[in-house]
Amino acid sequence: MNQMQHQDMMEEEMMSALQNADDFDREFLNQMIRHHSVASMMAGMVVNSAEHQEIRQLAQTIVRDQNEEIAQMRQMLAQAKK
Repeated sequence: MNQMQHQDMMEEEMMSALQNADDFDREFLNQMIRHHSVASMMAGMVVNSAEHQEIRQLAQTIVRDQNEEIAQMRQMLAQAKK
């Protein structure tokens, strides 16, 4: 199995878990937090390694935006527990 096939399989599993979740909202937020965390980590690597300034700037924006959204989703999860 190549990397793309593995990724496709994982995405299918995540979609299935979301569709079958007892608490759809919580599952959505948890999955999106994981997804955004990976995106932020990847973009963080680009900030330090990309050759082109435009790509580094885009990556910086992605890190900032994804981290803000992660904080917002974590707040929503915390409020839902109350």
